[in-house]
Amino acid sequence: MLSRNLTPGKGSNITQRRKFSLEFKARVVLEMLTEQKSAAQISREYAIKNSVLSRWKQEFIERSLQLGEQGTASDDRDQRIAELERIVGRLAMEPERWFYRRRRGTVIIY
Repeated sequence: MLSRNLTPGKGSNITQRRKFSLEFKARVVLEMLTEQKSAAQISREYAIKNSVLSRWKQEFIERSLQLGEQGTASDDRDQRIAELERIVGRLAMEPERWFYRRRRGTVIIY
């Protein structure tokens, strides 16, 4: 029975997978989107396959759409909070008539 060396190193056929930061991916995708460089040029320059670049581009576009959706939800929430703060402020400034009501000389507390 033959045993194989499964740890990467000298004489092994296993290569370690490269990991790229989100910042690097975004910079590369922006280079493609702003047409500073073509996908083929970027592929050669950074030694990254075209399929990987295409996937990064698709993920970038999807995430940017999600950020846009979160922004509108955040705006709605902020508007609602501002409205509720105005209501609370108005109620705090109202006279105490909410708590007391006079009826024929007697005070009724609610």
